[in-house]
Amino acid sequence: MGLINVLIRGETNVGSIVGQSNFGCFVTNSFSKGDVNGFNNVGGLMGSSYNGGSIINSYFMGDVNGSSSVGGIAGELYGSGDIISSYSVGDIFGSDFVGGLVGYFNGGAVFGGSVSNSFSTSKIIGSGNVGGLIGYDGSSISSSYWDTVLSGQTNCYYDGTEGCTSTNDDVSAYYGDRGVAKLTSEYSWIVNNWVARDNNYPILAWQQ
Repeated sequence: MGLINVLIRGETNVGSIVGQSNFGCFVTNSFSKGDVNGFNNVGGLMGSSYNGGSIINSYFMGDVNGSSSVGGIAGELYGSGDIISSYSVGDIFGSDFVGGLVGYFNGGAVFGGSVSNSFSTSKIIGSGNVGGLIGYDGSSISSSYWDTVLSGQTNCYYDGTEGCTSTNDDVSAYYGDRGVAKLTSEYSWIVNNWVARDNNYPILAWQQ
């Protein structure tokens, strides 16, 4: 599923594909480009999800504006949701709980929520609980990346970097001029779902 030139406006639980999901909504192989605006729980693809909603092999490109729980992919994920092989590009503006992928992620060991094999190059502006990938985090993070220069954020989530790796404005240091063979050993997750590009960040395989 793909949407372009979206202009979404709402108040609470605002997203370009899903506003609010309960009990196992999956967004897979999807994208959206445009602007999403709201107040609470505002995300590029999904506003909020409770108890099992996941976003897989998808991306958002554009601006997301809100106040609390604002993210490039999802505003709030609560429970056993996952962000897998997904990315965001654009500008993310909010006040509290603001992240490149998810604003507020209440997952963690109890519920099993996770972020893996994903990245964000979004510019992120907020005043409290702000992170390059997640604003407030209770999830498990692995093999995920954010751009410290473009995002303006030194932390992956509000108070740490565990499970995350920062990149910088020299994207070729991570993805350019290497080819799939060299990426296999250091970034094996890219080979299965992603396509490496010289001097740029990777794209999802289905985007070709």
